[in-house]
Amino acid sequence: MSDRSNGLLGSFNKVLPGHPHLFCYMHLSTNLMNRYGGVSATVKNAVKNKFFELAYASSPAQYRLHLRKLREIGDAKIIDDFLKDMPLENRCHAFFPGSRYGIMANSMAESFNAWFAEEREMPAYGMLDQTRIKLMNQMGERRDEAQLWTTPLTPKMQDRLKEHPYYFADYCKKCYDVPLFPLCNADMASTESANDEFVHLLM
Repeated sequence: MSDRSNGLLGSFNKVLPGHPHLFCYMHLSTNLMNRYGGVSATVKNAVKNKFFELAYASSPAQYRLHLRKLREIGDAKIIDDFLKDMPLENRCHAFFPGSRYGIMANSMAESFNAWFAEEREMPAYGMLDQTRIKLMNQMGERRDEAQLWTTPLTPKMQDRLKEHPYYFADYCKKCYDVPLFPLCNADMASTESANDEFVHLLM
């Protein structure tokens, strides 16, 4: 995954030939928003939301549906001009040949870049050493904080348990307290049992 910069586009196939290459949704979205200067925030948000659905479409049919709606909302000429030079397999989940597991943005890398923004401007050795020190300090702070916890789970997860009782084992056990009466035996492989009328009765 990349931000589609010119340097990466020119060298990706040379360094990683044959590997699928996905363009980061967040960078594409930012580039698309730059084409809507002077447009109201309401329209921009609508285009951004629909572009999100387009990038994350899980099937060709969904992609076509979201593309049609995106062209209606965001001016077909702008959308077509923006997408014309980007292959489908590089920008849409439904056509990507590899496995993305629902992740279409390199948010983790961007978050890490922002975290050590100062250090990455240093010479290589200094950057590594200062990043090491920063990580050690972070680990020490988190260790000290964890020493104050009084519950088996982290405070954030403990709060979620209070909000959602179905996380408790007792809640799950109560779900099965009600007696369940199974359907009569049926051979679903037979023609009589598998007909539409029988299936309808089960639904």
